[in-house]
Amino acid sequence: MRLYNPLIEALGESFYLSELYEILRKNDFPHPHITLTALRESKILIPDGDGVFTWNPPTENDDNEKNEG
Repeated sequence: MRLYNPLIEALGESFYLSELYEILRKNDFPHPHITLTALRESKILIPDGDGVFTWNPPTENDDNEKNEG
């Protein structure tokens, strides 16, 4: 979850995908399009309608369940 906190703090709870793309690009994330796709496929970015997205970051419990299972 700590990985996503700076992005969540910068964008707030809901935002346009283009805003996230600009932050990724300006902060030299490698391949922003691939990063966006990975976040969407892993259900960390959730569409909220009208081009707006919200966060669904993994919790520490999610990581523990994967390690135990």
